[in-house]
Amino acid sequence: MSDGAAAAGPPPGPAVPRGLLGVPGRLPFRISRQPPAEDLAWLVDRFWSSAWDLPDGDAVTARVLPHPNVNLTVEGHDDTLVVTGTARGVWHRTLTGTGDVLGIKFTVGAFRLVSERAPRLDPVGEPAESLLPGGAGLRSALAGRSRAEQRTVLEDWLRRLRLEPTKELHTVQRAAAALLGDPAVTRVGQAAELVGVSERTLQRLFAAWVGLSPGWVLRRGRLHAAAERVIQLAAAGRSDGQERFADVAAEYGYADQAHFTNEFRRVLGAPPAAWAATLVTRTDPTPVPSTAP
Repeated sequence: MSDGAAAAGPPPGPAVPRGLLGVPGRLPFRISRQPPAEDLAWLVDRFWSSAWDLPDGDAVTARVLPHPNVNLTVEGHDDTLVVTGTARGVWHRTLTGTGDVLGIKFTVGAFRLVSERAPRLDPVGEPAESLLPGGAGLRSALAGRSRAEQRTVLEDWLRRLRLEPTKELHTVQRAAAALLGDPAVTRVGQAAELVGVSERTLQRLFAAWVGLSPGWVLRRGRLHAAAERVIQLAAAGRSDGQERFADVAAEYGYADQAHFTNEFRRVLGAPPAAWAATLVTRTDPTPVPSTAP
């Protein structure tokens, strides 16, 4: 990301929440996000919920470009508890019929305090009972309750764990915030200097707390921002010119347009122009909307 990116004017088209891989207003499911209680804000980034009601025979593939956060979800009529680690690629799930999900998005690295075992780093979640302290009892407490009541149960469960943030977690989270959101931070060494540790120490801390390298987090944050801009161009009908993607590549610090295109294709499965076209032209029952919790 170049220093000039911070001074760039507002992007075209409607505002798109960072990480949302779909044009606002065209998603066939509803997403809501709620902040945590103040005493849990260091541990929980947000509570979120998703709901859908699709006609019989229709299916929608929801795709997510994950943040470097762990999510805990309560899913289905049987209130299954699932923990999903950060996927290195795109997380996807096929939605049919009627359903809803309640989720906790933990702050970066914080799940390491909740569980001694890190979740798998892949697009498939795993049953939560074996990962969570008191997991079986938690699922029983959630059973048969409304999603609003389940949120209260989850908050009470987290409080009973009596967790406290550590100095190491604070360092990781400060560095992650810079890597993900500061356009002036273009190298891992800059983030390490910002939080007052060596680059090698930062690498070690991220391995222990996040399970991913600081370089991966930096690249993911840059790709989130670039994908957001591609979506805005598509929504505004301005994604048909390669020169626009050259501008996006330059704005977000890619070495050149080829580097941007290759990274975009490697993670999202198609070059920017082809991927943007799916956002505005598909009309069949399996569009390519996405949302990031």
